[in-house]
Amino acid sequence: MAGSAFLMGQANAAADPGAKIWELASGADDDGTAFEIYGLSNWIAPALGGGVCAFKRAYVTLTWSMDVALRFTPKIDEDPESTARPGGTIDVMPVDVTLAAPASGRSTRTFVVPLVRLVKDGSGNELGRNAVVGTRLRLEIESVGGLGAGDLILAGAEVEFEELADDKASEG
Repeated sequence: MAGSAFLMGQANAAADPGAKIWELASGADDDGTAFEIYGLSNWIAPALGGGVCAFKRAYVTLTWSMDVALRFTPKIDEDPESTARPGGTIDVMPVDVTLAAPASGRSTRTFVVPLVRLVKDGSGNELGRNAVVGTRLRLEIESVGGLGAGDLILAGAEVEFEELADDKASEG
């Protein structure tokens, strides 16, 4: 009896001569197209009931055995990443991290991701930094460029915050 295999393919492979079918096995093969990483954490709302928080830092623990560059971008409530203001913008600051593959095995490290908004003038020059304030926060994690062969594991994440206002105080 032949061994079993798991196959994955593109729809309508018979009608499309460029369509591909892949056999999933151990090892890495991107078939000439770079893999990308994109993920969103769950929303967190530490001040339950709609209270407002100043989110200060995220601590993200990664375990890896590959070369990869990652970008962490905070998402606050449903706000856009850039907000126009008279004479400039207020932008959420993404944080880039580059991981080098260890000589053998895996490495583990906790990265501090500052959660700030950049206040910029009309030319894009930084004028100052503001706290990230809102009721909910989540992190967007994406690769920047190609990935090396190996593993990337999000081993944990925590957020440091300060509760500023409790929505219950505004109730009758």
